[in-house]
Amino acid sequence: MATQEARCAVMQVLIADHEYGTPLPKEEVVSRAAVKMDGEAKTAFDELKQQPFVRHNRQRGMMIDSSRFGDLADYLYYRCGWRPFVIESRLKHYEGWEEHDWR
Repeated sequence: MATQEARCAVMQVLIADHEYGTPLPKEEVVSRAAVKMDGEAKTAFDELKQQPFVRHNRQRGMMIDSSRFGDLADYLYYRCGWRPFVIESRLKHYEGWEEHDWR
């Protein structure tokens, strides 16, 4: 099991390079995640496949599901400790801010 820090590092890479419809390959995400050991980043990548805000394609990699930005915003706030203004700046196309009690 990966640490929460590793899962958040993987999510940070996915968010930084989020292009609608363009998955990032596992090797690229793992190499760019700010995690001490590649093995932990690989485990984090695999664990995140189960989250509702990511879509995974075996051959092409993983990408953010833009229809689930609300779930992603909550994950970043509650699990990764991101501040609301940082989340808002990263999820610019999300329109459901009023649904979050942390804002």
